[in-house]
Amino acid sequence: MNPIQSMNEAYAQRLYREGNCWGHFETLDDARDYAAFDGMVEFHAVPVLDAAHDDVLNELLSELDAIFLRFDKDDPAKDPAGYIALIERAKSLGERIKKRKQSPKMQAMLQNRDRSTKASVAQANSIAAWPHGDLLTRPYPGAEVGSPLVFSDFDEYVIPAAHMGMKDTVVFHEQRQSLEVRYALVPAADVLPSHDAAGSAMPEYGDEEAPGKLRVVGGNGRSAGIIAAYAKGTQDIYLNGLRSNAEALGFSAEGMDKAIQDISKPVLVRVMAYADVSKNIADKTNSGGAAALSAVERAWNDARRVDLASLNFDEDGGITREALNAFVANMPKSEQPALAPDGEPTREARDRLMAAVFKNAYGDDELVRLYSQAIDSEAANVLSAMAQAAPDAAKLEGHGAFDVREWLSGAARMAVNARRIGKKLSEAVKQTDLATSEGAQRIAEWIAPDVRSGKRMGEKLKAFVRALVNEAEKPDEDMFGTVEKRTPDELLQEIIQHG
Repeated sequence: MNPIQSMNEAYAQRLYREGNCWGHFETLDDARDYAAFDGMVEFHAVPVLDAAHDDVLNELLSELDAIFLRFDKDDPAKDPAGYIALIERAKSLGERIKKRKQSPKMQAMLQNRDRSTKASVAQANSIAAWPHGDLLTRPYPGAEVGSPLVFSDFDEYVIPAAHMGMKDTVVFHEQRQSLEVRYALVPAADVLPSHDAAGSAMPEYGDEEAPGKLRVVGGNGRSAGIIAAYAKGTQDIYLNGLRSNAEALGFSAEGMDKAIQDISKPVLVRVMAYADVSKNIADKTNSGGAAALSAVERAWNDARRVDLASLNFDEDGGITREALNAFVANMPKSEQPALAPDGEPTREARDRLMAAVFKNAYGDDELVRLYSQAIDSEAANVLSAMAQAAPDAAKLEGHGAFDVREWLSGAARMAVNARRIGKKLSEAVKQTDLATSEGAQRIAEWIAPDVRSGKRMGEKLKAFVRALVNEAEKPDEDMFGTVEKRTPDELLQEIIQHG
């Protein structure tokens, strides 16, 4: 009898003797059936917060549900081995679900900078060309300089004692917080930054788990640059820095030399505990907070703090005070005083919320940039209308041909760019722009008569987007056969015709 069988048998014997809250079992076999099933409930009863927004978690839960259905339908006695295999699979799924709920991907944004920009690529390559030892290998109290700050999923990465240096503390001055770390030398192949030195995203970085890897949460550019230095052949500058600072890092000179010889392309890192990977870890490790970020990077970072479904707009189509207060309350405490001194949200708070809404709902970086430049009332009204439609527009993601959010963002770009050169939107729509899609052109023509009212334009866009969502969510088939669905072009035409 294997351990699972033994566990279930012991539980069944107790149930048969003592019963449970529903009473006593008539036979021992009845108790055994219940024991096997009840043992699985523990693994299924896992909180599923955020499951609706997490495909991986949904897949795990769906598979576990399928196993439960089999227990309802199948007779275990006909296939004991298969029955036990299902129990083992269920327990494995249960553990994965628990880990998923605790994983950094679910709980934290690890990178709040766009590391594919020219500036970030230039930074990484300048480090690769000259990996200055004092800047990368000396102990520093902050995360913004020095060796990269890393962690492993569930602290599962094992580092030999001979490759471990001293314990230290990293201080986050703005948050008035600190955490313990330990210096270590690890192979470059095990260090996982968000992007490489060319600005290409590392696929594993955002995975549910990255076994055998140390994910970088502070010093992504430095990590990419050090790794690239080995490819460029400039690593001696870096290695000499390691040797010079060996004692300060908690190594003996001999221990450092031995570690450098034993490790393939060694990289000095500061290892933090998995438990210290907080939701705002990216805010902490990118010193200077939002002030050091571009408008697009701020929007990318702030988007996770916006609940589109709870956004409210006033009679003129503007964001309400309540929505602003909720946004500010979700910001890092170090940023809140500047965004709402004396409790009054500032223009910066409003601008950041609107930019985050555009990033969250439309995923359009150009739209975020345009908002920061839209000082004209017509352009501002168009963008206000876009914000009003945002909660519904976000629902179009994943709906294939019905996801025509580009039509809306294209119309907004047309409006803002027209005002840049002194044209009204009503004038711009009369001219064909090869850079604007036909759908965006039609949206712009449709809303142009109401350009002085953000509210009226918002109502039009919401009506169109809601029609798209409703059509997309219709079943493909019903009792009469295939369901014919209207195209986005047809829906837009119908709404325009019916006012």
